Amino acid sequence: MKSFKKYIILFICLVFAISFAACDLGKKSDESETKETKAEALTKEEKLKDAPTGYEYALQIDINPSFLIYVANNEVVGFKALNDDAKSIEKQIAWEGRGLKDTLVDIISAAKNNGFLKAGEDIKYTVIDSNLPKENINEFLSSVHERSDEISKDLNIAITAVTEIDKSIEFVDNPQPENNQSTEEVRFAEDGTCLICGGTGSVACERCGGTGQEVCDMCGGDGWVTEQCPVICEGCNGTGQCVHCNMTGRINDNICHWCHGNPYDCGGCHGSGICPNCQGTGWKTYYCGRCDNDGLKNCTGCNATGLAVCYACGGVGHR
Repeated sequence: MKSFKKYIILFICLVFAISFAACDLGKKSDESETKETKAEALTKEEKLKDAPTGYEYALQIDINPSFLIYVANNEVVGFKALNDDAKSIEKQIAWEGRGLKDTLVDIISAAKNNGFLKAGEDIKYTVIDSNLPKENINEFLSSVHERSDEISKDLNIAITAVTEIDKSIEFVDNPQPENNQSTEEVRFAEDGTCLICGGTGSVACERCGGTGQEVCDMCGGDGWVTEQCPVICEGCNGTGQCVHCNMTGRINDNICHWCHGNPYDCGGCHGSGICPNCQGTGWKTYYCGRCDNDGLKNCTGCNATGLAVCYACGGVGHR
């Protein structure tokens, strides 16, 4: 009988010990998960730390990797990798002195080439801060969406742009009219004619200054595009120099299993030893096809008309 009681007591102690151990493991697992979440989740203040001055929009790009770019006048004026995946490829992205689209091309290309982005996936663009009035932001997001679609076609990868606005943004106000006049008094004459557009209902497009043309975002306005040699083959590995024939078209002047005594056609240099696409430099410069080499393209903000709907009268020309 005593032995039976002894076994019961031992069994109960064992059950308590297992329960405590499970609770302790669960607690450690929760703590570990919380730690990992905190390591990856940055606050808005942390994201915007050390932001450059004079930016118009802070745009977060989430592919995982996630990046933050600062944009002013459609140019990138600041760049930040927000997580470890982004930091692993940030050196592949050239952003200084470049336009918004060119920087997005590098980000999306690097994400694709490193296995982070696959066809059919979404790319999320979120404006997390702005130094312009709220009415400007829809035009900016439209341009982001448009550029993302262009990049999808240029890189031949099916991706979908999803755009959002952070609800916590405190937008700046429009400047107030001078002399304490109301907006109605400044914008409309006594007979109701709109003073901003003179009754036409149209004003000059801000994006192109009324010219109907804007700087080409593919060449940056100089009419030329320079990129790494597109020929990446067994023979030159993208350098433009044939590695098998050592720029001679032969291998040690001996008959071998590569060329059998004939000039070796590596698929890129065709036996000449010099890549015909880049002449052995590793870089190729060509006329910009988007703007026909003149550095300008039709303005996407006004469809090349140079005109936009008057913001004062909504396009009707009067009050």
